[in-house]
Amino acid sequence: MNNNSGGSVWEGMNPDVVEAQARILRGLSEEVAALMNKIEGETAQLAEAWHGADSNKFAAEWAGTHKPVFTMAATLLANMSDISHRSAAQQRATSAS
Repeated sequence: MNNNSGGSVWEGMNPDVVEAQARILRGLSEEVAALMNKIEGETAQLAEAWHGADSNKFAAEWAGTHKPVFTMAATLLANMSDISHRSAAQQRATSAS
């Protein structure tokens, strides 16, 4: 396989690097989930100090629009981590055989 810059290109995987990246992705997933929980708490405190139609709209937008995006981001990062871990394990098994 060639590339246009004249350097060598290889196929395969460095499972140590992939596993390290998987751990980073897992940590990012946990950070997003923690941030979402913090925002949830702040939103609840806001609801105690703010009443009326605008407050209800704000809470509904958080619960219906924004919170699901955080949930999806955390889930996607966790899935990417899982896939990376599995791929690294498969690479190790293939290399060992």
